[in-house]
Amino acid sequence: MKSVEQLVDLYERSVGRGAGFLLNVPPDTRGLIHENDAASLRGMRERLDATYGTDLALGCPVTADNVRGAGRDRQRAETSPYAASNCTDADAGTVWATDDDVRRCMLTVNLSRRGRPTADFDRVVLGEPLAFGQRIARFRIEARVQGEWREIGKGTTVGRKRIVPVPRVTADSLRIFIDASRAAPIVSRISLYRSRE
Repeated sequence: MKSVEQLVDLYERSVGRGAGFLLNVPPDTRGLIHENDAASLRGMRERLDATYGTDLALGCPVTADNVRGAGRDRQRAETSPYAASNCTDADAGTVWATDDDVRRCMLTVNLSRRGRPTADFDRVVLGEPLAFGQRIARFRIEARVQGEWREIGKGTTVGRKRIVPVPRVTADSLRIFIDASRAAPIVSRISLYRSRE
């Protein structure tokens, strides 16, 4: 059986890239799950709950350089059914989308909220609504740390759920650059988490 650390790593590299995660834990000669296997699985569950239990971006304001039907008009963008703030509202049924001719764009998440000027995180989770297909082909993530923007992660596809482990940072803002997309980008989720040691 794999250790808790190995299981969490496999989870983030499978489920975190939109795939299934088959544990394939067989019963022993007694017809039971072996105690060591059960302990590793419980440890994995506890680690995942501790890491992914609190979304640090939930409810944070988000702006975009393009919003479907509003273009760059900020006032219309905020009230659009495709507003960028839909990415941090925890509702899988709401999305941010761009105009049809847009393939490159940027989202900015303001992490200053509830009297806290920054967020401390090391996991970025992005999601696309698969009902519209997997569209994003390449993205980058930047964090503003002590007033300076720095790249902390990048990837190719997003799909239903993409977990991007990043170096632990304390930032006041986050930018997602969509550098290439097969069709107008649509994002349903931007979440931030802090792993537990």
